[in-house]
Amino acid sequence: IQPARRHTKKKNMNYMRYESLTREQFERFLKDVHKCYRGEPRYVIPYEGHLIAVQDFEEPYPKAGAVTMLASAFMELLINRVYPSIQGSAKFTLQYRLNIDGNPINITLSKAIKLTYADGTRIANEFILKEIINVLNKYAENYQSCDVEAISVRAYSEGSIDLNQASIPTKDESLNYLKGALIKYSDINNLEIPKMGRRSKRRYQSYIPVDKTEMKNKTLFFVADLETLLLKRRDTDVDKTHVPYAGGYMMVDMEKRVNADHITTFYAHDYSKVCQDFHDMSEKMLTEMINRIVKDVQRRGSSMVVYFHNLSQFDGIMILSFLTKSYKNCHIEPIMRNDCIYSIKLYKVSKNGDKRLVLTFMDSYLLLKVKLADLADSFCPELGGKGSFDHQNVTVDKLPSIREDSLTYLKQDILITAAVMQRAKAIIWEEYGIDILKVLTISALALKIFRRVYYKDDDDNRIYIPDDNEAQFIREGYYGGHTDVYKPYGENLYYYDVNSLYPSSMLDDMPIGKTRWVSDLGSKKSKIVLNDMFGFIRAFIICPKHIKKPLLPYKKDDGTIIFPTGRFLGVYFSEELKYAVSLGYKVYPICGYIFDRKESPFKRFVYDIYSKRLDAKAKGEKALDFIYKITMNSLYGRFGISPESTTTQIVSTEESRKLALYNDGFVQSYELSSDKCLVTCKNVRSLDLLKLSSDRPTYAAVQISAAVTGYARIRMHPFISRDDCYYTDTDSVVVERELPEEEVSPTALGKFKHEHFVEYGIFLAPKSYMLKASSVDQPIIKFKGAGKDEADEEWFINQLADPRAKKVISYVRKFSRNFRELLVQEKMCKYTMGLESKKREYVFDKNGVWVDTKPCHIGDFDVKSINPTSYRIIMNLLEENEDLRNEFSNSEIMIANREIKADAAKKRKASKLRGKPLRGGDTPSHIEE
Repeated sequence: IQPARRHTKKKNMNYMRYESLTREQFERFLKDVHKCYRGEPRYVIPYEGHLIAVQDFEEPYPKAGAVTMLASAFMELLINRVYPSIQGSAKFTLQYRLNIDGNPINITLSKAIKLTYADGTRIANEFILKEIINVLNKYAENYQSCDVEAISVRAYSEGSIDLNQASIPTKDESLNYLKGALIKYSDINNLEIPKMGRRSKRRYQSYIPVDKTEMKNKTLFFVADLETLLLKRRDTDVDKTHVPYAGGYMMVDMEKRVNADHITTFYAHDYSKVCQDFHDMSEKMLTEMINRIVKDVQRRGSSMVVYFHNLSQFDGIMILSFLTKSYKNCHIEPIMRNDCIYSIKLYKVSKNGDKRLVLTFMDSYLLLKVKLADLADSFCPELGGKGSFDHQNVTVDKLPSIREDSLTYLKQDILITAAVMQRAKAIIWEEYGIDILKVLTISALALKIFRRVYYKDDDDNRIYIPDDNEAQFIREGYYGGHTDVYKPYGENLYYYDVNSLYPSSMLDDMPIGKTRWVSDLGSKKSKIVLNDMFGFIRAFIICPKHIKKPLLPYKKDDGTIIFPTGRFLGVYFSEELKYAVSLGYKVYPICGYIFDRKESPFKRFVYDIYSKRLDAKAKGEKALDFIYKITMNSLYGRFGISPESTTTQIVSTEESRKLALYNDGFVQSYELSSDKCLVTCKNVRSLDLLKLSSDRPTYAAVQISAAVTGYARIRMHPFISRDDCYYTDTDSVVVERELPEEEVSPTALGKFKHEHFVEYGIFLAPKSYMLKASSVDQPIIKFKGAGKDEADEEWFINQLADPRAKKVISYVRKFSRNFRELLVQEKMCKYTMGLESKKREYVFDKNGVWVDTKPCHIGDFDVKSINPTSYRIIMNLLEENEDLRNEFSNSEIMIANREIKADAAKKRKASKLRGKPLRGGDTPSHIEE
């Protein structure tokens, strides 16, 4: 299959032409596809209106980059079984089973794709193929070299599905359908599927308001905990599952000291006389525990909060599974975002359908973000700290003998959680008049404190919420911190951290007020020069090769953020562009959103909380110090919260079918019981889908987060760019010579604090390093990845000697979450330990020893792969800037442009001689689109 010349793109198989294929050639292509198949496809109907079609592959597996082949395989599943089986309106989702580092991982590739129009009429195959290829191309960029072990299609139909009654196409019919789709696809690949009707545009508040809500301070809440053991659910299972064997709870009264005597405990083995199977014992124990909590709530007449520490990643999955199966007459409403359980609400439902909230399960970890042992040291050291217990050796047979020890450990955890939350709740109410029972996360709490106490939404301070187009553009310029390895090994080094880097960056001028779009910043007509711009600018950048540690980030196709030299396009905060020019960059602004430069509205917030924190630290009040620290550090990121997320909800089977068919963001649905399904959807506004909580908007103002991180990178660059800098990670540097005295202070906001004198250090990759510091006995080891237990001093030394070495290890993933079945499991996995030089290039000496790094260089554009918009932007810049033309004079893009113009001139001349006007289609389409 030959790609059409005028549409050729590297790493992109969108532009294929099939119309010249003979039947013999097409059958040969399809035969190559079928060689990858392992057996016939499998089909199953898990519940009414839901069909799953699976095609397994055999080794050598196709790669995720084989988009054409995989798209054809998906289309065959649709043509052969899905299309004949569906009735009425229908949608489908695509899934891969990818092999990543030896681990098979199931991935849903996109939200649901429509198979039919609203009236049930089928959408043409070529449009379906276009959608499939678009989805596969996105995943090909990040998973190009990963093996695809299987593909599956999940179809959702309004009518019933009957595989036995389906009219299955013959082999010839199937081949003709597929070839027809491929041929027509090549002619419509620039068209969109017609839209399925209008949706009313939802109105959101345009700016962040002051919080004036009246708040009462609830005095009662619960804390609870579960202890689990590992058990296979079935003899045929490979993986073990965490099953609760002990549980307990305690009611906390804000007016009374916590007391271990008030803890109620439950033990699964106590029910062995009424249950034979341990799973039944566990379920009986949970039933008794939740029922007792519900009764305690009912005696007080109002709903209450139950805190688990780490509900979001562990206890919550088991609680959600239990409630779904055992409380069928109640309404269960989890708030889940990107596979994180924020809360679970339990409602009682009356006979007439009215709901009454009884319990809200919440996660204390999301509010305090620290392990329980560390919280005990800060908030309640008088309780003696978190105990120790050998969880790995707990078995069903040992439960009678370990009852006392396990319940003692459980009660200590509950007591600490109670004391911590009681103290934290008291501090926040006393300081800010906010009840933490009303907020789910520390970032939400920080925003509430800011809006309630420090914020003024007048014209000089008002923070506007950008609309979707504005936010999408600005988010391109939101890169986060700078983390890089410069030199892999050093001795006698100094490790410094900045005191509150991001809060100190919030003191600079901010993009406040309404923004305005300027489309011609690169034009001679534009009267705005770079020094007068304040906002987020799309610019063409030239970074000279002599800059060893570049400032401006650049996002590669695989999502990696690098700091390169060379020529590239990007969106950046204007202040970074101005600083870049002072370093020797050439910056050519193109377009952007311009804001008013205003004094920061965060000064009172930062100065006041930082001052209180220093005072608390001086007085030895660890709890206050901790609260002030996490509050101050959490605010900036809250403004950058992404509105695009997945949200999961438990609904009835009937509702699940409706969502699958009519919700544009539908991703997948799993059956939990005969009448309940777990539905995942993509939504644009977070926590907005299915009316999960309320109609309030998410207060996202990404321009604030992007500006703060931009200022932070500017602040760090003078120290990163020193020739003796070995490593940097956002707010820290490791250097060979001490920093100037005026830059160092243990307490001053925005100054560097000396953390360690490093006798020797090995720096292999961002967030993967080993330090032998004089202040501690053991090496300080940081390793990003699943193999952190294997990353010891010896491994770092060996990897430094051979940075290309790879080592495949087996490890136990102790808490693997299975949302399909609502389980937490222990899995055996494989992981390849090694280094990949993605961010900077290695430099070796003459003996082959790794001694240094250099920045990646982005060279001339590939004129065949550049997208039309970028090409047009660069051509306009070339027309406006003589120095840029000189810069590009001998580059591939200029040579290609001259050839294109010469070719067009010849065609015009020939056309005039023939007396025919030149048609627009005769020009190279990827330039003129």
